[in-house]
Amino acid sequence: MSHEIFYWLLLLSTNFVSSLPLKIDLGGIHWNFYSPKLNVSGSAIVPGDIYADLEANNFIKNPLFGQGDKIYAWVGQQDWIYERTILLPQEVYKANNVLLKIHGLNGFSSIYFNDYHVANLDNQFLSHSINLTSLLVRGMNFLRISFKSNVKEAKMRSDVYELLNNHVLPPECPPEAYNGQCHVNFLRSMQAIGIWRPIEIIYFDHISIENFSPLIEPYGKTHFLVKNIISIYCYSDFENFKIELSLDEIGLTKYLNFRPTNYGKCPKIKLENLDILVPRKKIKLWWPNGYGSQPLYTLQLKIYLNDTLLDSIKKRIAFRSIYLNQSFVSELDYDKGRLFQFEVNNIPVFLKGTNFVPISIFPSRNNTLRRNFLFHSMIEANMNVLRVWGGGFYEDDDFYSLADELGLLIWQDFMFACALYPVNKAFLNSVKREVKEQVLRLRHHPSLLCWAGNNENELAISSVWYFAKNYSKELQSKDYLILYKQTIQPIVEKLDTSRPFLLSSPSNGIETEIKGGISENPGSPLYGDIHFYVETKNLWEDSTYLIPRCATEFGVQSMPFKSTMVNWIKEEDWKYTSETLLERQHHPGGALTLPMMILQHFLLSSNSSTSFIDEFAFLSQVHQSIALQTQIEHYRRWRSNLNLTNGLGYTMCAMYWQLNDVWSAPTWSTIDFNLRWKISHYFVKRSFAPLILSMFFDQNENFHLFVCSDLLENIYNSIITIKVFVLQNENDPIYQQSIKLNKISLLSSNEIYLPEEFNWKIKNNVSLGINLEGQIQIFGWIEKDLCRLRRFCWNYGGVKGIVVRRKRRNEAGQRILDLESSLDLTLWVIRLIRLLVWS
Repeated sequence: MSHEIFYWLLLLSTNFVSSLPLKIDLGGIHWNFYSPKLNVSGSAIVPGDIYADLEANNFIKNPLFGQGDKIYAWVGQQDWIYERTILLPQEVYKANNVLLKIHGLNGFSSIYFNDYHVANLDNQFLSHSINLTSLLVRGMNFLRISFKSNVKEAKMRSDVYELLNNHVLPPECPPEAYNGQCHVNFLRSMQAIGIWRPIEIIYFDHISIENFSPLIEPYGKTHFLVKNIISIYCYSDFENFKIELSLDEIGLTKYLNFRPTNYGKCPKIKLENLDILVPRKKIKLWWPNGYGSQPLYTLQLKIYLNDTLLDSIKKRIAFRSIYLNQSFVSELDYDKGRLFQFEVNNIPVFLKGTNFVPISIFPSRNNTLRRNFLFHSMIEANMNVLRVWGGGFYEDDDFYSLADELGLLIWQDFMFACALYPVNKAFLNSVKREVKEQVLRLRHHPSLLCWAGNNENELAISSVWYFAKNYSKELQSKDYLILYKQTIQPIVEKLDTSRPFLLSSPSNGIETEIKGGISENPGSPLYGDIHFYVETKNLWEDSTYLIPRCATEFGVQSMPFKSTMVNWIKEEDWKYTSETLLERQHHPGGALTLPMMILQHFLLSSNSSTSFIDEFAFLSQVHQSIALQTQIEHYRRWRSNLNLTNGLGYTMCAMYWQLNDVWSAPTWSTIDFNLRWKISHYFVKRSFAPLILSMFFDQNENFHLFVCSDLLENIYNSIITIKVFVLQNENDPIYQQSIKLNKISLLSSNEIYLPEEFNWKIKNNVSLGINLEGQIQIFGWIEKDLCRLRRFCWNYGGVKGIVVRRKRRNEAGQRILDLESSLDLTLWVIRLIRLLVWS
């Protein structure tokens, strides 16, 4: 007899009574699915998605393999129905309240319970509670969820919108290279319809806690204030209840007596102004990674009737302050712009991190191990911030809890990206519920750094990305402000006063607000944050990059290695111009621009060569690595520096695009879909180190040396040594220079000035090909940093073994170096012959 059957028999055969709410998990293997139009049906697993269920029932193969996204596009064109029977224990029928709690449905859906239509849902980012008390029947109960085709429903809603408004809502369809769906601004969901979050029945007599939302913020200099909002399902308006709030670690407890009629009317009430004052001397502050520890405390809520416990819930909280400093950089000249500097516990933090895309296009699947690996890879790479991009979805509670534990700050976009959205009453009401639910769910997390209204939608309007007949820029701006400034912003700022809200990313921060909500140039380097991409310039040159206050997106593509790709494509498709590989390149023009960028620095074999794709994948990762190192260190060098002429500088964040992949393809990630670090992740790790030597050459070929420190203490009496090597003799430097520094200041970036003789020595030997090595010696330990000159870095951080086999000149007179490279990265070895052009 299975444990599950035994459990049900026990409940059916006893008079078990509990004062606490009880839950029946409706997930698992007891579901069936079918298509009303196709002869397709089978068993289903919940939480789950239609693709997983079709694959498990042998209707399709793995949709992530080959061209599965195109082959199985028919799945998204169909309506699907999920259903199951439910045998309820006798105690359910005795309960005063029985609720169906749906934590998330992915798609446009209708819910039926015992053939009664109980709800229509169209927002995957909302949970729903449905009262079933009067709908229960003895014996078997029946639950059915009908999903409409997301693709067809979005198209229908788009057509209705156009009919009512006399214009389309751009973009109607993504660029062809995306291989994506049209009308995503109506979809706001993924094709993988299904019950993607848990679903359960909750039954109780008196009270059930729906939501417990603490908010922690400083209160003067000596205390923190814990504000609490509690949403409760209740049965009787006139019962007297007692609330107990406790922080056991510090011995703090507060009580409150209440009657539901004082706060509203059953079946649902909301309790506010349940504040707890916590003395600072009793707690330890929470810090981002690299700045201190992450102490967490358990805040427990209990509700009693007389002395009987009716329900309880716990939240892990922490104590810290976040402030976004947007002061003018010059009080004498406001045109020089404003700071964009996040301060945690009054300490300015240089944000070092990346952007996060969904771990999988099938989010209901268990991705815990993948997420843990990615998070620990960020910590190992010295990161302290992660941006949750607005084109994905709000992550589950475990995601933010792990960020709390590890000290990873979360820049949280709301889920609006690269599109304009409707502003009709129904849509706005849905958005209001979504924003309120997500803010109340997440606001207690100390890792949550800020909220941003959307990804790139202000930029899209200001830069006129989208043309739509009868929908002018002025009308687009009006609707934009209705959605983000008039709808989302007031809700966030009312519910969460502990962190900043930004209308968009990129945006000009407070300057955008002053301009009314939309700036003429949301990417101004003098304000706010920027997104910066360029593929027509040399990405290894410092002068290529802007000098912003904060860069929240930047990056360049690379290829995964063959060892990853052959898990997801046929080996015969491992060719750069194969149809399958080209279909996986979702960056418009990327199949051309990526080799063009690589050709700036390397010779490539003929595409017909059997070794071409392996060489190309390797060189694409080398190119990405040095490009990211160049840009990250460029931003770090400007931390403490300001150009007094134009106001540029004081850069305080570098968040590259992107950390991870949703499938295996050419992308901007530094960790591929099989969780292998690309070469670039090793480079990022070194460039984000707390203390680095950063070296570069300006446009006049002058050498510059900086020390960048994110340490919280000054370093005294250090020695910096720079050695210059030529390729003919990499063992003995032709020149070296040592400089003694009395002090390396904490939280700073400063240039170290070298004798003119040093620059002269470098320029005299540049034709020989130069490698520079720098080291800092401090109290017996050595911090090394390796630097490239112009176009190649001969000694990699984490990638060793570049060996010069011979030198020659080609017919054009260019110096050619034949290299052999041996790499040992995540247990695999690549040995390839390289040709490097040194112009």
